[in-house]
Amino acid sequence: MRLQAKHRAKSALSRKFTVVVLLCFFLSVNITLAQHKKVFTVGVKTGITTSNIWQVKPTTFHAYSNEGFMAGVFTSVTLGNYVGLQLEISVTQKGLKGTGTLLGSSYSLTRTTTYVDFPLLIQLKPVTYLSFFIGPQYAVLAKSKTQYTFNQNADLVRAEFNKEQNRKHLLGLVAGVDIHIKHVVLSARIGWDLQNNNTNKNSVTPDYRNKWIALCLGYSF
Repeated sequence: MRLQAKHRAKSALSRKFTVVVLLCFFLSVNITLAQHKKVFTVGVKTGITTSNIWQVKPTTFHAYSNEGFMAGVFTSVTLGNYVGLQLEISVTQKGLKGTGTLLGSSYSLTRTTTYVDFPLLIQLKPVTYLSFFIGPQYAVLAKSKTQYTFNQNADLVRAEFNKEQNRKHLLGLVAGVDIHIKHVVLSARIGWDLQNNNTNKNSVTPDYRNKWIALCLGYSF
């Protein structure tokens, strides 16, 4: 009888131990999955842009803002409680509108450039619903469209604009902020080109660097 009682006690203890081990296992799996979700975030976003220039030659050119759109995807990696990295890939419209004088003729132009942007951003997270970003950006020119209006000497002025050599690859700087409302992301970015648009140093047409602001609505999975 004593042996049977000891055997039943050992069996009960074994079952309890097994239950505890299983509970610990499932708990560790849940914690791991939860941490995995926090470490990696993927999302999409789209919105509008407004762009202008922050450095231009010649100074007789007067620029105005030009509106466009942007759409892209992003992924962020958490490196700590308050720091992370975010890589974004977006199609972004930039450009400008402006008026100037060239070869004694006044003109106006509207230029829309479409880039594929690759910003790599340091992410600072003071609280769970707010993130600040800053980092470099590499951009590839996908499309450029320019509309001109010339008052006189149209052929000569057009020939000068045809000498332009648009830079195909641009380095820039981007900063911004995201507000997280569950899976919804409200995103704002401001960026500056660090290189001029025209690689032809002998060109007399406007040589400038873009700056832009983007406001987007996104969703993180």
